[in-house]
Amino acid sequence: MLTKRTREKSAALLIAAGLTVLLLWFPGAAKEGVERGLSLTVRWLVPSLFPYMVLSSFLLRTGGGRLLDRLLRPITERVFRLPSSAGPVILFSLIGGYPVGAKCVRLLYDRGELSPQEAERLMCFCICSGPSFLVTALGTAMLHNPRAGMLLYGVQVLCALMIGWALGFGHHPDQSLKPAPPPSLPLLKGALEAVSDAASSLLGVAGTVMLFQWLESMLTACGGKEAVSETLRLLGLPFPGHQAVVSMLLEVTGACVLLTEYSLPLWWFAAAAGFGGLCVWVQVIGLLGDLPVSKGRILLFRFVQAGLSAVAAALLGPVFLPAVETMALPGGASFEVSAATGAGSIALLLLSGVFVLCFRREQKA
Repeated sequence: MLTKRTREKSAALLIAAGLTVLLLWFPGAAKEGVERGLSLTVRWLVPSLFPYMVLSSFLLRTGGGRLLDRLLRPITERVFRLPSSAGPVILFSLIGGYPVGAKCVRLLYDRGELSPQEAERLMCFCICSGPSFLVTALGTAMLHNPRAGMLLYGVQVLCALMIGWALGFGHHPDQSLKPAPPPSLPLLKGALEAVSDAASSLLGVAGTVMLFQWLESMLTACGGKEAVSETLRLLGLPFPGHQAVVSMLLEVTGACVLLTEYSLPLWWFAAAAGFGGLCVWVQVIGLLGDLPVSKGRILLFRFVQAGLSAVAAALLGPVFLPAVETMALPGGASFEVSAATGAGSIALLLLSGVFVLCFRREQKA
């Protein structure tokens, strides 16, 4: 009987063999995918992520984060039921971009300030796109509407904090931890280490984005993406939603570009940003390393946040941005949000909240 490790090796061999065949069969598509991933990284991700990654690492390494600990302690301990050291992590994840939270969580875990359970709970809601991407890149540059970007960012923050609050019920900060003395590096040394750390992490992010753009190009070239899109169409998802979903599942930046081309309503962008794509999930898992957390649970809550974000944007969009929320779609299709869908949206919001609470109780049991 094959062991688990042997099955994993066999699966890895089959995947590598299949991708090699596709790479040799469609070299042009492979080249185009990698170039597109590199372009997205340089144009959107590096400007939006690098400064915040440097800042968060700098504060944690020089001890500046301790001041934030004290300021955020009431909220961190009473609302999220986490140790005070998690406060800066939550803040940085909300303003810095998807991988920043994972990087900070790993750093605090290595210093003994977080238990594995607390680290996992943080990673269920501290994976967010920063305002530099949602407001500047998506809202201003892609949608030509900064207010749309601000609404998307506000929706994402609201939903992430709701999930964090719900997951905190029945928990208390782990008092058995014996954290190591927090580092307090000199400012210059701390800045240099922060830059080196951010550059190393960003290189991994760039590689992951190029990988998923390459995979998407391979799927498109071999007809796999079209097959999935057609299946979604047959299941009732109208044009062009069935084509956008595949990109949303893979990588968020390219998906937002595609959603802009299709002129889809704002709640589609909210869902894409809330989920982040499998690309973001892989980035997070890579940054967490061997930290003993449930990778499946982290992925599950990416879908929860996507659903909550879509519902919140659908409800708030017509109020704050009615012109954006009812954009016309190609081919005469319409995804306009109206009062007729309000009850369904509220029901979905309530069901998502119940799901979060039930999942928490199941884990506690």
